[in-house]
Amino acid sequence: MRPTAELDAGPVCLQRSEAIAPDDDYGSLSARLAALAGELLVEALDLDPPCREQPEAGVTYAEKIESADRLLDPACAADELERRVRALTPHIGAYIERGEGERLGVLRAALAAGVDDVDPGALEVRGSTLLYGAAQGALELLEVRPAGGRPMPAADWIRGHAA
Repeated sequence: MRPTAELDAGPVCLQRSEAIAPDDDYGSLSARLAALAGELLVEALDLDPPCREQPEAGVTYAEKIESADRLLDPACAADELERRVRALTPHIGAYIERGEGERLGVLRAALAAGVDDVDPGALEVRGSTLLYGAAQGALELLEVRPAGGRPMPAADWIRGHAA
């Protein structure tokens, strides 16, 4: 390792790619990446491969995730919101805001196929399905966490909150 003044800009000795499955979330992907990193470290120590400088093109910086970044903004498309849920689960989680500042945590969600008639920001119950409207499409909420409560399937939340 050769330290550099720039953030994440040192030379690279080995790298591998890891496919992201449609059902991966932060937890499942980070576990695989940690195992892969361990394998690469052992390989680098055994082989002592030559290192190469990283190109400056395409460098990005990820800002710290703030509370506002966790909000599932109904102005966004449903597919973007679904990816946000997966990216933040189980680490810090995503949420939607209900009336009077009440939050409902969203731990698992999927695109609601063929559903485009839920108003953006609306939480709608259809049978045992909980839908959240987005600018384009809707999310089916699969697992939620009420404020101060434990994670539960959305169907259980519906049974306890349907009026």
